[in-house]
Amino acid sequence: MKDSPAVAAAAGLVLLGSLAALAWTFVGPGPAGDPRVQEEIGRTLAREAVKHLGAGRRLTVLTRDTTAFPQPAADQVLAAFTREAARSGATVAAVQRFEVDPLRPAQVPPGDFLELIRRSAAGDVLVSLLGPPLLGDDQRAQLPATPPCRIVAVCAGPFPDAAGLRQLAAQGLLQAAVVDRPQSRTAPPRSRSDRTFEQLYTVFEGGGTPGPGVSR
Repeated sequence: MKDSPAVAAAAGLVLLGSLAALAWTFVGPGPAGDPRVQEEIGRTLAREAVKHLGAGRRLTVLTRDTTAFPQPAADQVLAAFTREAARSGATVAAVQRFEVDPLRPAQVPPGDFLELIRRSAAGDVLVSLLGPPLLGDDQRAQLPATPPCRIVAVCAGPFPDAAGLRQLAAQGLLQAAVVDRPQSRTAPPRSRSDRTFEQLYTVFEGGGTPGPGVSR
């Protein structure tokens, strides 16, 4: 029996997300050695999160546990996010940390992401530093037609193709994301290390029509 288009699309999203998470695991959210890029990722995520946050609602950040396996880049993004959110008048209500095997793709376990979404209230925002929610068909079936919370994520690496991001947005599983600029993905590592946030990344807005490379 042939696979349905929906199953094939879901499988493709999982594969792409795993590749993106693997890239995050080894290279981190930006060029190593340049904290300015990490800080701008954090600030940009905070601005997008506050934009979607309902009055009096919860702001939760999902990130990796860097206790056993330090990753300064991830810590820098989280610190910058927290500072920028506070400047905008928002408070991070909770930080959910996930232990990530350095030899496996770094992502929020789909089951955990599903529960966080289900337990959220309308107007809450989940900010994932570990990529978007990559839920299977059976998991998405457990969600209401319109997920209650808003989701903002880092989708760096090979994940951010237009079709994949639009599908997540259409499912209500992604409102905004920091993504690679397409041309930056083909740049040599040394060249990337000399570039600014604006040269490396852009913002995908789930509610709008992405431009070239799903950027706005």
